[in-house]
Amino acid sequence: ICRSRQHISDLEARGPELQRLSQRCPRLEDSLDHSLRDTAKYSERFGEDPFACSSTRGMWGSSTAAALKCVAVTVGILLNFQPGQKVLDWGSGCGHMLTWFKMLFDVDGFGIEYTEAASSWSSKYSLGHTCRTDGRNLSFIPDEMFDHVVSEASLLHLASYEELCSTVGQLVRKLR
Repeated sequence: ICRSRQHISDLEARGPELQRLSQRCPRLEDSLDHSLRDTAKYSERFGEDPFACSSTRGMWGSSTAAALKCVAVTVGILLNFQPGQKVLDWGSGCGHMLTWFKMLFDVDGFGIEYTEAASSWSSKYSLGHTCRTDGRNLSFIPDEMFDHVVSEASLLHLASYEELCSTVGQLVRKLR
């Protein structure tokens, strides 16, 4: 998967909207604050292994490659992904789900990721666009832009019920 971006020539051509959205991505320093719960462990993992995203464990503590592919297949089937649709992945990490979604269902993905190392790797190697920002403020994304919104084990990092409700409300508004 790690070199897959190099093999898809139409990534930019088919997704000019997502390319423009990437250019509007607010810098993390300009977004809300840096208090997302439990995110330090991911930075620590990257400190220990700068190639974590290219390993089978990605940002997780153990190998999850097969499980993530299974989740991607299940999500794509249950949500009835169709070629050319747009998917927003909140907490996209290394971009593995964006890549699986593209490879298996030919959808165009946009990831929101807080962690610098994961976002950087995803921007370089995944099949999708990635924005490194605080995902609690999605005002830079137009409403009704995406056909699907997904999040794999990321919303739990929000510190309060209020943050969770606010973020989920914003994510719902991004759906067509």
